[in-house]
Amino acid sequence: MRHHLHHFIPFKAFISIAFTLVCSVAAAQSGVATDVDSDLGPLPQLDSDVAFKGACRSAACGAAYREDIRFESIIKKPVAGGRISSHYGWRMHPIAQTPRMHTGIDYAVPIGTEVKAAEHGKVVFAGYQGGYGNLLVIKHNSTYRTVYAHLDKFKVNIGDWVNQGDIVAYTGNTGLSTGPHLHFEIRKNGLSLNPLTGESGSDHLLVLNNDSSPKIQGGRVNRQANGRVRTILK
Repeated sequence: MRHHLHHFIPFKAFISIAFTLVCSVAAAQSGVATDVDSDLGPLPQLDSDVAFKGACRSAACGAAYREDIRFESIIKKPVAGGRISSHYGWRMHPIAQTPRMHTGIDYAVPIGTEVKAAEHGKVVFAGYQGGYGNLLVIKHNSTYRTVYAHLDKFKVNIGDWVNQGDIVAYTGNTGLSTGPHLHFEIRKNGLSLNPLTGESGSDHLLVLNNDSSPKIQGGRVNRQANGRVRTILK
């Protein structure tokens, strides 16, 4: 009876089950429950942005920290055109060929595509951050932040207030990136949500909280002329 089992399990379903088990084992071995994209590293610490200084010069100020802002009001696709090149959740890393958690959605668009603020809020980070490359973080209230990564240029500065739909940056190919795209995250109380559904992956998100790749020992990342990234082993 057992040797006929493969006739009753579709191959795709078998692969899906196997991949889920591998992810669970990898998560359990780490022993650290943190919401970190293992490709890109941790987000910058933003605890100090609770008390802001400076005057408000935008109509956004009145709405920026309304506690009635909800997931439903946040723009889920802050760029025009393009396609989703990588979804939220566990995936097989294209370079390391190991399971990794992806805490956002990647929209493949040309370099220089306008990036819009997904909601009213205040810019709390605009700078270079590890694998994220040029990174922008907007705080919308005490609950929600949105994250925009691999940018080419910023149109706003830290401390600026923005309205929903304002152009805040332009897409690029900076940081750990295999081609021009926008990596977009929605964070609720610091934990990542699936930008399309609002579901959280934090319950099973158990990955190492560091900037380096623990999967390839002795390797280094090299950007090729075509913009793609490859790992070179010594």
